[in-house]
Amino acid sequence: MPHVERESRGGATCFLAEQNSPSIAACGPALGAELYNLQILRAGIEEGLHNVERWWVLGRRSPAPTGFDRTKLHLRVSEQNLSCVLPRFSKHNLAVLNVYQRPICELLDSHQ
Repeated sequence: MPHVERESRGGATCFLAEQNSPSIAACGPALGAELYNLQILRAGIEEGLHNVERWWVLGRRSPAPTGFDRTKLHLRVSEQNLSCVLPRFSKHNLAVLNVYQRPICELLDSHQ
């Protein structure tokens, strides 16, 4: 089966359950496996030293808006410059729901 795009990891899990085929797999949440009675082949693939990338979705088409869509944006900016960045979101009527501060590492899972 060729690569099939879905709107989310949960959507991929639902699609997998609908296919009912042992020859296909999806990257999805553990809760999805529980809800659809799916076998987990490997847990925790998002953790560990081997994973230095995070979820990027690249493609020529985007799924249609659902009305509940959110975008996560990671910025590397000093505390001083953050106060300059935030008003730009407001200027374009974009709501900022959460701001998290994280330690900076050159590679994820490295300790500096």
